[in-house]
Amino acid sequence: MGRTRRSAATLVAPTSSIKSSVQDTLKQAFPSVQIPAEFLSAVSSPGMGTDLERALIRGKAFAAMAPRVLITRGWDVLSDDFVYYSSATGKLDRAGFLGLVCIMERALPDLQQSASKFEVTSDGAVMYVSEAVGTFTGQLIISETMQEGNGLKYQGLREACVVAFNDDGQLQSLSAGLVVEEESDGKDESVAEAAQVELMKRLASHVQKLEMTPTGKSAREKIQQDIDSTQAKIDAYEKAGETVKVGTGAGLGGLLQALGVDVPKAEILSDVLVSHASEPLLVMEASDLITVPTECDALMDNINPMTTVW
Repeated sequence: MGRTRRSAATLVAPTSSIKSSVQDTLKQAFPSVQIPAEFLSAVSSPGMGTDLERALIRGKAFAAMAPRVLITRGWDVLSDDFVYYSSATGKLDRAGFLGLVCIMERALPDLQQSASKFEVTSDGAVMYVSEAVGTFTGQLIISETMQEGNGLKYQGLREACVVAFNDDGQLQSLSAGLVVEEESDGKDESVAEAAQVELMKRLASHVQKLEMTPTGKSAREKIQQDIDSTQAKIDAYEKAGETVKVGTGAGLGGLLQALGVDVPKAEILSDVLVSHASEPLLVMEASDLITVPTECDALMDNINPMTTVW
């Protein structure tokens, strides 16, 4: 799996303490990963006197927030001057980012991200590693075009994300899409293929044995159990093979590109949330209509349906 290498000219020495702190944290965690200047420049300086423990709690709460909740309550969770950045999208404001989330949630209704390796910098920004996954069972709608889902599961690349919050506890910036996984040498795939071939041989042997055992209920039941168990393992391999690994870009933009379309311009993304505001995507059950607090400490006390478990 390839990763675009950037020249030294695209990397810059940070000019502020927050960016230096973020860069130091990223370099310590991923020493071989080059950090683009744009990724660092999008990181906002957290509020003065930021409580580091609270910042970490907020970061975990945001990373676990369900996309539908973010779409519905994004104007409360994200600050007015919110900035999102990934290499696939460039910088987006609050409306553009929420529009992108809206598009992806509609196309991949089960979209979720697994987040781990949380670290808070000395300035109160929070870094974590994320990997998004979702099944294309919905509709990909951009402007006047619509694409029906193909039922495939799309697995995003492992990426580093950095979030920063303002004094009111609102998310002020999200820098995402810094790919941190190593290139694949194909060994894992060849091992999986060899294992699947071996399972097919074992299944054929079990079937032949069953055919040669016409009598003996207990013996036939045991062989049938072996057949069922082997078939289940084969099905699991085949299901795993249906997953499409995103191989070009990370973040929501990378997932969108994996679906076969380019990331729309910022003005188109900004219009998405408005055009879909009255549609079922944004209609939540009465029990789900919980006011999103700006303090994510309180948000974490309501894991469902506000967040997914991390």
